[in-house]
Amino acid sequence: MGSIDKLIKALENLKVFQSDGIEEAATNTSKKKNETENTKEKITNCNILADCMCSPAVSLLFACRSAAEFPKLLGVVIETLLSYANDKDSDVRMVSDESLNRITRALLDTNLGRLQIEFFKELKKNGPSRCVRSALWRFAELAPMIRLHKRRAFVVNLLSCVTKMAERHEEALQESLMSAMPNIASSLMVSATDAEVKLYIAPFLNNLCSTSAAVRRVASTCATVITLHSRKPFQLFNWLLVQVLDMVLPIMHSSCAENMPIILGCLHCIRHVVPLLDDEKVKVPRTNSTAHQGVPVEPSIKLDTTIMLFELMIHCLQQPHPSVITAALECYQQLLKTPTLPGLVDLLITPGSITTSILAVSYEATLSAKDKNVVKSNSELSIEDTDLMGLEELQGNLALAPDVDQTDAVPSTAADDGQKEVLEEGEALTGENNSAEGSKKDVRSRGKHTFSDSGKSISDVIGSLTDAAQPPILYSVRLICHTFLLTGNTEERLYADRDVRVSIKSLALSCLLYILKFYPQAIEHQLYTSAHCENQPLSDVLLYHHHSDPQIQGMVAQVLGVLIHARVHCAQLINTTSSQVLESYFNMLMDLLNTESAMTTRLAVSAIKTCINTLLNSQYHQKALTLLEKALQHVNNSYWLVKSELLELVSELDMLPLVYLSGLSMQTKILDEVVLRLLGDSDHRVRQAASTALVALIPGLFHESDHPHQSVLLARATSHLNTLMYPSPHSFPLSALLVHALPARIIWNPICQILRPNLTLYNLL
Repeated sequence: MGSIDKLIKALENLKVFQSDGIEEAATNTSKKKNETENTKEKITNCNILADCMCSPAVSLLFACRSAAEFPKLLGVVIETLLSYANDKDSDVRMVSDESLNRITRALLDTNLGRLQIEFFKELKKNGPSRCVRSALWRFAELAPMIRLHKRRAFVVNLLSCVTKMAERHEEALQESLMSAMPNIASSLMVSATDAEVKLYIAPFLNNLCSTSAAVRRVASTCATVITLHSRKPFQLFNWLLVQVLDMVLPIMHSSCAENMPIILGCLHCIRHVVPLLDDEKVKVPRTNSTAHQGVPVEPSIKLDTTIMLFELMIHCLQQPHPSVITAALECYQQLLKTPTLPGLVDLLITPGSITTSILAVSYEATLSAKDKNVVKSNSELSIEDTDLMGLEELQGNLALAPDVDQTDAVPSTAADDGQKEVLEEGEALTGENNSAEGSKKDVRSRGKHTFSDSGKSISDVIGSLTDAAQPPILYSVRLICHTFLLTGNTEERLYADRDVRVSIKSLALSCLLYILKFYPQAIEHQLYTSAHCENQPLSDVLLYHHHSDPQIQGMVAQVLGVLIHARVHCAQLINTTSSQVLESYFNMLMDLLNTESAMTTRLAVSAIKTCINTLLNSQYHQKALTLLEKALQHVNNSYWLVKSELLELVSELDMLPLVYLSGLSMQTKILDEVVLRLLGDSDHRVRQAASTALVALIPGLFHESDHPHQSVLLARATSHLNTLMYPSPHSFPLSALLVHALPARIIWNPICQILRPNLTLYNLL
């Protein structure tokens, strides 16, 4: 009984302190006699609560007398401790937090359900930010343990809590919500219907329009996580993209600063969604769910949606605001890193594949609908075509479920009709609007173009997205280079850092890198399509290897690696060489590998990893050995990422041609002086990378006793025969994307006519 008495007394004392604090806050006429003593008493009482609740004697006593009383007492204790999470004294908050942790750990096995309910009740109160955050992260940790038959109740009742938390603008609370959402969504969204998932996403769509960057970031992340863990992720991803595009369309051509948060929020959301549109990434295991594990999900991302995404990126690249340009480049980079989107690659590399701007047509349709007052708000669109009657019945049957304002619309982002002008379809994506073009020149200090004095627009010199003479991807390359990288004249070829930010140049080179991976011949074209102005080759972007910024130098190194890989492959297929061009590429890559910057060195080693195996199996094998020797000299680099990148390089080496060209000495050097040496490195991350590299190296090592007649050639022949007899998706080094990207003169080669269908077939197996 002594422990119970102490527990009750501690609760009463804490309640007294709490009521005294409320009275003092209301009257503000008296001060505490001794604030230090009160703080000590609060800390002592919090510790008493934790000690008593964790005591086995108290649990046993309640189990013997009245098993129903202990959960009630536990609820009072948790409620009291959560209230002190908002105390003005940091020591009291810390002790309260630790007491909650002790109680949760001690009663996790015996009172899990009660703990979940108590933390949920605190979320339902929507009290002070610290209290809600304290309950939120604990509820998220316990969410994977919710029993299957109770998930439906939590799904329905948690909707109002998430909506209220999303409407609050405390950045700390928003960050806590973003951290907690993966655990909550992975546990509960499997049990939610499509209508409920859309209702969960609706308040976050509203927050995409917030002026706070943190709130927009949380909104895009939470909306993506909720959709990812739903029953039908592909269908809901398509729905989410449509909603985001509908938010952007009304303000697409507006240069008003008030609309910038909406554009930035939508771009951030798209950047989160696009990488998850791959089948393999969406097939995530459902926690504690056997009903949906292993079930194939049919993709439902429409081609029109993909085209609209591509057109939106191209349009945003021509905006005058640097923040929008940065967000658009990051989003476009993610789009290029996901070439598995339905029809994306064929769309980008086929000339004339986009004959009409879907984005411009949708924009005009949106304005026409707005004139007729039939445009619905985004929240109404989120509830449309869903069975809300069943959801209302669920909310009525549960006692904890309050009324949810399901018609809270996303604020309209469109300005008045008089503030917008309807652009023509060609102007929508080629930047022919004179005011917008003029503002861009003011922001980036552009005035050195040879066509500026003649009054020509961008579409006159680089074409437009709907041109039948060039593929859309080539237009995007010309647009990126013209806007951020190349000036267009032969005197001053590159933009100065005062004209274009270094960060924007780096992002532009990154986008160019991913384009060249599946369309390498773009580098051979000229910047302008018009013959009436001074022209500049797109290959001049490689001149940035002289830039002082290490990130830009590293991006140029990676571009060189991709170009070397592509050129050597083309030379093997058509039996031609371009020695002068390749020699210049090798020299530039060697210079970047020998720079003093560790960041540039790491990216240069990564570039060598891209092309080293291709070079080893070609007539340029001596260049491969030279590059490898230079790369291995960085084994003593002080930057741990350089060592890790070097270990990844050696782990992916094709050892058979390497041994054939240099003997066993190079293989021994790699093992002894690189891998085994770095196994004893002082940095645990380097040791981890070395152990991973060693495991990856072992199957590919060549030992004479393991092969007939101790011959490297026979070992290579055996591996090729095994590849032909047992084909795999990675049997051929030439990917289907590269085959599609080859020039027409290569495709019509008789040898390529035989190789192309076979390579495509093997890559699709």
